[in-house]
Amino acid sequence: MILETLPFCDQITHPLMHEVMNTLIQTFGSSTSNELIAACLALLTECVYSPAIVTDLLLGGEKEGSLLLMGLKRILAFKQDPLILFGTQCLTKILENILEPLQTKMILETDLAELIFELLHTSNVQQLDCAFECLQAMANHKLFFEKCHAVYGLESTLTAIRVAMDLKRNTILEKGLSFLTFVLQRQPDNMPIFLNESWWTCASILQDLLQAEYQCIIRTALSTVEAFFRDKHQQHLVDLKVILLIVKSVTSASKNHVQMICQGREENVSSAILNYLFAIVNSMNKLMHSDNALCGNESSSLNSLQQVLKSFCIDSLLPWTIGSWQNFEDEDSVERLFEFLNITIDMTENDEELMQIVPMELLHQGLILLYHPCISKNTQDKGLKILISIFMKYFDTVKPSLQINTEGLLSGFANVQWHEASSLEFFAQNMLNPKERGAVLSFVYLSLLHGYSIADAKSLLQFLKIVADVCPGILSQETYIVRSFVYILAICQANTWESAEDVVFTDSGNDFISVIGLLPVETWYTAGPAVFRWALLTTEKMEVLAKPMVEYWLVHLNHPPSQLDIHFEDLIDQDKAIITTMVPNINFLQCLMGFLHLSQIGTKASSVLNYCIAQLSDVKTWETAPTLLKSLLLSGTKKLDALFIQSADVDCDLASNLLCVLCSLMKSPISGSFQSLPVSGFKLVYNVVKLIGKSWEQDAPMAFALHFFADVVKNLSVQESQTIIPAVLQSEKCTSFIESTFEKPSGKMFSHCLVIVVWLAENGQFYEGKHFVTIRSQFILNYLATCERTCMLLILQLLKFALTAMTEKHTMCGACHFFKGCQAFIPSKIFSQSELRQIYGHLQQYVSQEDSSLRFEAMECIHKLITSGSDLGHFVLQHSWNSTMLEKLSFRIEHGLQDFELDFFLLFSTQSPYPFWSSTSANSFLLALLNSSFTSQQQLKAVAVIKKIKHSQVAVDTYLLETVDACLQHYEDW
Repeated sequence: MILETLPFCDQITHPLMHEVMNTLIQTFGSSTSNELIAACLALLTECVYSPAIVTDLLLGGEKEGSLLLMGLKRILAFKQDPLILFGTQCLTKILENILEPLQTKMILETDLAELIFELLHTSNVQQLDCAFECLQAMANHKLFFEKCHAVYGLESTLTAIRVAMDLKRNTILEKGLSFLTFVLQRQPDNMPIFLNESWWTCASILQDLLQAEYQCIIRTALSTVEAFFRDKHQQHLVDLKVILLIVKSVTSASKNHVQMICQGREENVSSAILNYLFAIVNSMNKLMHSDNALCGNESSSLNSLQQVLKSFCIDSLLPWTIGSWQNFEDEDSVERLFEFLNITIDMTENDEELMQIVPMELLHQGLILLYHPCISKNTQDKGLKILISIFMKYFDTVKPSLQINTEGLLSGFANVQWHEASSLEFFAQNMLNPKERGAVLSFVYLSLLHGYSIADAKSLLQFLKIVADVCPGILSQETYIVRSFVYILAICQANTWESAEDVVFTDSGNDFISVIGLLPVETWYTAGPAVFRWALLTTEKMEVLAKPMVEYWLVHLNHPPSQLDIHFEDLIDQDKAIITTMVPNINFLQCLMGFLHLSQIGTKASSVLNYCIAQLSDVKTWETAPTLLKSLLLSGTKKLDALFIQSADVDCDLASNLLCVLCSLMKSPISGSFQSLPVSGFKLVYNVVKLIGKSWEQDAPMAFALHFFADVVKNLSVQESQTIIPAVLQSEKCTSFIESTFEKPSGKMFSHCLVIVVWLAENGQFYEGKHFVTIRSQFILNYLATCERTCMLLILQLLKFALTAMTEKHTMCGACHFFKGCQAFIPSKIFSQSELRQIYGHLQQYVSQEDSSLRFEAMECIHKLITSGSDLGHFVLQHSWNSTMLEKLSFRIEHGLQDFELDFFLLFSTQSPYPFWSSTSANSFLLALLNSSFTSQQQLKAVAVIKKIKHSQVAVDTYLLETVDACLQHYEDW
């Protein structure tokens, strides 16, 4: 009752407090009543509210302190409920108010720490709560770690944490994890804490905790994992496979945590979580490099661990970091961030991978963080070295390459106030020397080059304007400064603002473009589409900048000069980007046309033009493509005309390159619309004929001339052809060369000559000159048997013209003269009877070809054979293979008959004295009739064939035959 009437402890005077505590200690030390002891301990807990009182109690010179500690030890040792709770709370309050190491030593020497650890072997939640609070208060004193208290109590701590997990008591679990983390962080390196099986037990607990449902537990567990991975904790070697499982759990837990954050209101990952993860990565990196700390380190285990850690850092942790820059505010966070970056950089296998995972945005934000006023010079220097090493990797990708003084660049970066990066005007006006200007301009330059910008384009343009005004002679400084300045300007002005060209740039009072034009190209040019677009924006830039730039680019293009086709995949990325972007740019294409005459780069220019033409031809919906192609064709034909005006001796390189481009244009979709194009002009064609008739040291000009001429004549009208044929045949060299290709055929030249010969035979009916192209019939027969598929149609057409001449008792067809052998020819004997029979054997194979054009020409030739004479006609109509030929043809026509195919069936049905129908061919023919659309005239032909099928008495599908009959009788409804 007296105790309960005492005023509040903090209102009691010091002498009175001493008497009160003395009375309380004497009472609970001698009492046998648990209730009285509990009351005394509760009051004592209230009384020790300040360090002064605790000091007086423990070091006052009397025995009260010792009696109190011995009383607490007795209570904790006997584990009397609920006295142990009051005793533990009292001890915790005393520990929280201790200042002198001597007082801590008094407590630890009484073995109270061991007794508190023993209290952890329980499932009583209150007891666990009080015990962990007391142990945390004890661990706050350095003397706790000088003995083996933590080592002794580790097993108990892990047991209590496992119990709290089973009970799902998160508050107790957090206190237990916090204590464990604190101990792992403070334990001296010379005193390993993990003995026997405790390391594996702790690892198992951490794996389970990282899969917990509650994010607060996962966050605490992450900090515990970081402390757990310290390489001095274990007395024995640790198992890599177990570490791998923990790292995988960390990865999974971190991703789940970030996913929940993204689904909630928070926009970024907190700096605390990132710091835990940075610390884990740092600890893991140290552990993996400590060979004496690992076991189970077979190459597969170590490689798996390295890959998992690398994947976590690069794929997850680094992107989270980039999205959470604003959370790094203190020096410790920034220092940990750069340690993590350094480790991540070491994980990359090559420079290309490094630049992919460390974008320019990270460099930008990293510079801003480093140069915040709260960051020390030491941290700045360490971080800057890391960023500069990455920055130089980016510089190495610049083409043409730049020679940079790394020390000077480092000095420039160190002096710039990067935390003011939001104000470009501040940057522009406070760059005091070339090193600082070089640092800022090159950083902006490389950022833009790799797709990142520190500001919008308009702001950058104004920034450049201020730099040019503040720093006269900017174009006379080092190459990397000039190129950076020009590239930034190119990006800004090529983005098609309304005001871009209104900003007038001068350098030392002179026009900016003119000054650049006087510099060597490699000084200001960067291989990339941005500078190309900018240099081709206006006529002034094109004349002063674009032409020397494109020429320089062609010289260094990774493409063999002797190779006609561009192997796009073999080009470097910058060249791929330039070509892809410049395909629709007419100024770029015309610029290339201007270099076709140069021996060193003419073939390269031609190859790039051919690639661009092919790309434009593939884009069916590109509205500007026809206009671009027509413009190129007009420009090319004008250049071809100029070849004969400027000089009598035609330049071989220019002729080859120009004709190569014209041939590519002839393959494009515009080749069929010559009414509005100049290529069918007499003068142009005559000039090409002259090129064919020249004696060339190389095959290229002749091949391209033939190719172009063959493409032109295929699209000429009959009237145009009749105008041009005399000019062609007047050139004896031209006709001789065409004839010689039949003697010694050589690939593409032969195919082009074949086109020309067919054109002469088809369109030369009214030619009255004395010169002809003479073809031996034996060549036609040989080619018919061994012809390549690409020339098959032309050979059949040529054969048709030869057979036409023979049927009409001539050796001439159009402007072609066919003869047999080298001796004087006999009229109408272009082919002998045996040769004609051989020809029919070859034609039978062409009748069933998939290509309908080939079938048409083969059938036309067979018709010529039948009408050429009675003996040959009988041979053809009675041939034993006719049934097989028509059966194969029937499979081709099941989906519908064409008129010439119906005529072919009618010819053999009405004139052949022998039945050739089989059940298969007849049924296929009937099916083809049902799938065809006929005129009235074709209906009569079909009826005649049906009659012959019926008379042949071949077995056919009755229903199919009746259906066809019904359709033919009601033709109007069909």
